[in-house]
Amino acid sequence: MNTENGRVIGSSKQTGAITNDELRDGPEAHTITVAPPVVEEAPHNLSAVEMVDRIIELAIERRATDIHFDPHGERLRVRVRIDGMLCDLYEVSAVVATEIPSRLKVLGGIDIIEHRHPQDGHFTRIVGGREVDFRVAASPMIGGEKIVVRILPGDRVLTGIGNLGMEAPQLQIVRNLIAHPYGMILTTGPVGSGKTTTLYSLLNDISTPSRNVMTIEDPVEYRLPGINQMQTDAHTGFGFAEGLRAILRQDPDVVMVGEIRDEETATTAFKAAMTGVLVFSTLHTNDAPASVDSLAGLGVPRFMIGGALIGVIAQRLLRRICPQCREEYQPPDDIVKKLGGADALRGKSLYRGKGCEHCFRTGYFGRTGTFEIMGVTERIRDAILRLARPAELRRLIAQSGVQRLRQSAWSKVLAGVTTPEEYMRVVFT
Repeated sequence: MNTENGRVIGSSKQTGAITNDELRDGPEAHTITVAPPVVEEAPHNLSAVEMVDRIIELAIERRATDIHFDPHGERLRVRVRIDGMLCDLYEVSAVVATEIPSRLKVLGGIDIIEHRHPQDGHFTRIVGGREVDFRVAASPMIGGEKIVVRILPGDRVLTGIGNLGMEAPQLQIVRNLIAHPYGMILTTGPVGSGKTTTLYSLLNDISTPSRNVMTIEDPVEYRLPGINQMQTDAHTGFGFAEGLRAILRQDPDVVMVGEIRDEETATTAFKAAMTGVLVFSTLHTNDAPASVDSLAGLGVPRFMIGGALIGVIAQRLLRRICPQCREEYQPPDDIVKKLGGADALRGKSLYRGKGCEHCFRTGYFGRTGTFEIMGVTERIRDAILRLARPAELRRLIAQSGVQRLRQSAWSKVLAGVTTPEEYMRVVFT
């Protein structure tokens, strides 16, 4: 529903998100929507400054990671991303809709006169007794400027690798990998799959006063105590490759490269990994074995990949079932069929969230990682050197007992951590 200055949009169907009730049947089926209702109505007659403050407070209260300000004619649509899903928060009337982007630009230190080119900024403020960093990105659209505010509370990444969602055998593999004195460790997955959080957690675990740990990032999302962090700058042409070369002159023990994007960065990082530095970085690939072909496509020679790569962590994020309204249930026939038939589910209990005040009627609260961890053994290294395709690498890691992404996610469904619908949304293809 549309409202005046600051009234809440209450319907989740306006987000275009898929609702779980479409996957359920029977007389006792629950309607659990993806987008949570926020409040029935916000205060009226707020200024742009007050409205921005109110939106930020609500977003943090509801564990949002991003706030989207979308221009729609004279109105401004405000959405928040909670547990990876966008949902409506407000539709702001013309009275303050034109002033809110300017207020956000002022906060982010962005030129309020410039409307033709994308701009980035950041600011920090105390919210709820803790310091929170915000990253502001403004981009010109047909209907005006769209602004996205990324919320970056540091406590989200300083939880340790034991809290990422890895199974015990996976956690042991990762601990063995980061114990290496040198080599390359990659995290892979699509945008928003938690790669940076995993890297920060690994760095936090291995950072000691006796080690010089350095990063080059675009941008620095979280500030880690005891770690030297460098940020790229597109305006001056200072990129990953130049920053990495500078870091390697600073006598590093551990280096984190925010993303491998080009041949120069990739080859420089692998040379460092072959000459005594432990290097962490990220790639965008569907699974761990595909990272080898991706690196080769960037121009990294196979002998360097085989000689320096020691492990790849592929991952996704799954929404957790709300612990307050979790219930056991029997899935409908269409879900059973999609999951492999009755034989695959015989004797197994599945769980879901009914929806409650705690989870804002979504049935989910928080997220956890699901992982595929490929340690580079001698057999895998030999396969890399003889130009093996990803399919052969997948067979090799399967033979070694490594849990694939789909298996890892399915184990969380059976453990009652997440739902079949979430499994199918994130990893089931």
